[in-house]
Amino acid sequence: SVMLQEKLRQDLNSIYFSGQTLNLEEQMNINLSLLKLHENENFDEVNFWGKIRGVYKDYYIAQTLNFKGHLEFPHIRFFWCTAQTWLFAELPNFSAGDEQYISRFNNAFSGEHDRVLIEAPPLLPVDTDSLASADNQVA
Repeated sequence: SVMLQEKLRQDLNSIYFSGQTLNLEEQMNINLSLLKLHENENFDEVNFWGKIRGVYKDYYIAQTLNFKGHLEFPHIRFFWCTAQTWLFAELPNFSAGDEQYISRFNNAFSGEHDRVLIEAPPLLPVDTDSLASADNQVA
C-alpha cells in the first residue's frame, strides 16, 4: 500500500505539468478516495484519470486495472465521484445503441449527475389475457 500511495502522489503531482491543477483539499480527498477504492475492490492498479470541469459541479475520474486472468490486456474499469461525497462509483458501460442518444448532446457539461436528459420510452403494457390464453394452449 505504500507503493500505491507513492504512485498516487506522483500521478497527482504530474497534473501540474498538464496545465491543470488540483488544490490541496482535492488532492487529499482524491488520494483517500482512491485508496478506499483500491481496498474495497482489490484492484491491481488504481489511477487518477482526471478531472472533468462542469458548469455546476466537477467530476473526478479514476481508472482501475486488473491483470489477473487477463493474458494480453488488463481489465479496465472507470469510476467517478464529485466533491460532495468523494465516493467513487463505477461508470456504466455504453452499448452500440446508446450512441444515438449520446450524439444528441453538444453543449456545455453541467456536472449534474442526477439531472434527467432523456426520458426512457414508456414500457408497453403487457396483455395478461393473451398471456393466459397462450399458457393454456401450451399446457
